[in-house]
Order: sequence, then structure tokens, then C-alpha cells
Amino acid sequence: MSRVWTAQGQNRPKPAPKPQTNPKPAGPTDQVNISAYSTNPTTLKDLQNRYGMDYSQGYAAQQAQTEGDAKRAGYANQLRQVDDNLRGANDALQRNQYQQYLQQAQSQVGSGINGGIAAEQNLRLSMNGQAQLGNLYRDAATQRVGLQAGLANVGNEQATRQNQIYNERLQQAFENAQVDTSSRRSENQAMLNAYLQQRSQNIENERWDKNFAYQQQRDKRRDAEWESQQKADRAWREQTYNRDQEWREYTYNNMSAAERAQLDQRRAEFGEDAAWRLYQLEYQGNMAQSQSQAELDFYKSLGMGDFLP
Repeated sequence: MSRVWTAQGQNRPKPAPKPQTNPKPAGPTDQVNISAYSTNPTTLKDLQNRYGMDYSQGYAAQQAQTEGDAKRAGYANQLRQVDDNLRGANDALQRNQYQQYLQQAQSQVGSGINGGIAAEQNLRLSMNGQAQLGNLYRDAATQRVGLQAGLANVGNEQATRQNQIYNERLQQAFENAQVDTSSRRSENQAMLNAYLQQRSQNIENERWDKNFAYQQQRDKRRDAEWESQQKADRAWREQTYNRDQEWREYTYNNMSAAERAQLDQRRAEFGEDAAWRLYQLEYQGNMAQSQSQAELDFYKSLGMGDFLP
């Protein structure tokens, strides 16, 4: 997860950007407006409006002022500590000098040293104490000068720090803008790919629906043609059957008794249809034979009988 710097300078996870609303195609198979999914680079103002981030000079000045005040407070505490240390060291030195003076006086009385030597020893002890006290004040003054110089330079450091914070914030803004732009570009690309994929699927579905509708229409037309042909076939078979029945009835009624008896016998043996087919074959054979005999008689009547086999 990418991270951004908040207005308070804390590093925290970058909040998810608001989903960008892009116009969908007017129809499921209409051309997608690719330009509608383009991503504009994130600007400094965008970061301020979306995430409340402050990259201004005022924010940098505020942060630098806070750090400067902390440094000033630190120098002030150190100066007070120098004064406290000096007073403590001075008190300790005076107590030590007093103890040394008492010990030296007791030694002088015990050893019977004359007044001149005793005065010289007291003078040396006093001078030694003054030298130590001078060292304490010198060291304290040196520390105080260094701290005061640092305190006086806080203003310059604060100005430098302000520029540094501002430049760092600008760099963070540039990085955050890149992250935000990349995130929105990926989101827009994903949405575009989804729409393009859906459009391709819609086109394929529409093509399939058209083909299916065409096949249904073609099948209905073929079914209608087949049904019409079946009706015609049934009508033809019915007509043929009726004519055949009429012919059989007429033929049967006009048969001789011998032919009728023969047909009845065959009907009993082979069935109705087989008996009539046999009769038809015989009838057609007899008709052909009669026609041939008639032609032969005709040719003979013309005197052409000698030329016939």
C-alpha cells in the first residue's frame, strides 16, 4: 500500500481515491469513448482538496517556528543550568575554603608558627580560593557565550529550516502526486478494459442472437415447407388411394365370375393388396398382349403378313 505525508507530517496509508465516474457507452455495442478514460496528472491543489495536505510556505514557517521555539527553550534551560551550576560550585568552593582555613588555623596553633608565617599561609589559601572562583566564573562565562551565540543563531537556523521543510514538502507532494496519478490511471485503465471486454461480449452475444434468430426463422420456413410437402404427399396418397379403390370397385363389379373367384381366392391367400397387384400385372400383360395382337392383325390386313416374323 502506498503511503503519503499528512498535513501534520505523519506517514500514514494513502486513502483510497474517490472512484472516477466515466460515461458508459450509450448502447451495449456502441463505440467506447476512450478519451473519457484518460487521466489528468494530479496537481498540488488536487492533493490539498482530496486529502487536506498543506504544502504552503505558511505550513513550512509554522513547523520551523515550532522547532525554533523548542531550540530557544532548550538554550534558555541550558543558560539557567549554567547559572545554577555556578552558584552550586561557588557555594561548594566557599565551604571547602572555610574547612581548609579552620584546618590551617588549628595547625598553626599546634605548631606555634609565628604571626608572619601564618599570615602568609592564610594569604596563599585565600588567593588559591580566588583563583578557583575565577576559573568557575570563566568557565560559566564561556558556556554562557556559546549558548547565547547559539540562541542568537536560532533565527537564521529557523529560516534555513523553513526553506528545507518547504522543499521537502514539495518533493513529497511530487511523489504523492505521482502515486495518486498512477493509482487513478490504473483504475481508469481497468474500467476501460472492463468496458471494452463487456462490449466485445455484447457484440458476440448480439451476433449469436442474430444467428440464432436467423436459424430459427430458417427452421420455421423449412418446417413450413416440409409440412406443406407432407400435406401434398398425404393428399396425393389419399387421391391415389381413392382412385385405386374406385378402380378396384369398378373392376371387381365388372369381372367375370371366374375372374372374381380367382381374385377372392388370392385375397384370402395373399391379402387384399397383393391379390390386386397380381391381378394388375395379369391385366396389364393381357392388355399388352391384346394390343400386340391387334397390331399384328392390322398389319396382316394390309397384306404385310409375309414381312412379319
